[in-house]
Amino acid sequence: MQEEVEFEKDLKRLFPQLYSAAYKFTQDYDRAKDLVQETMIKAFKARTKFRRGTNLKAWLLVILKNTFFTSYQSEKRRGEQLDTMDQLDAFLGWKGGSNDNLADSNMGEQEIRREIDRLDKQYKMPFMLHFQGFSYAEIGEKLSLPMGTVKNRIHLARKVLKEKLSNFRR
Repeated sequence: MQEEVEFEKDLKRLFPQLYSAAYKFTQDYDRAKDLVQETMIKAFKARTKFRRGTNLKAWLLVILKNTFFTSYQSEKRRGEQLDTMDQLDAFLGWKGGSNDNLADSNMGEQEIRREIDRLDKQYKMPFMLHFQGFSYAEIGEKLSLPMGTVKNRIHLARKVLKEKLSNFRR
């Protein structure tokens, strides 16, 4: 019983850090709170699997990340989609929200699409599949590539796009 109380205290203590990570994934206050709550529930249910003396924060962040990606892939399969430009911004690691100047944002969107189209096919295909919500394993299977190659090509595509589109950061 005492261990459960200690575990619960540790969970509560890490809430702000988990919320911060969740917000980076969701870019939405309410969805981030829901994600953290779901993470806390899963962690509490699996508390017997956690070994004292190891990094609780890292363990929780893995649960949070896996919960987010499972939810994200499920939403994609059901056809629920967020604004694709906001998704791309988040995927590329850019901060910010929507741009109020529609002329600028339309130009930016066209330029982003143009740069994605200019990517070499070997990088573009894995990048677009991952952007559409497919896992590394699924992409590897579809393209008959090892998972390490898939990860590397997505990383390189993101790096090229960040470089080429650096003037569009919001």
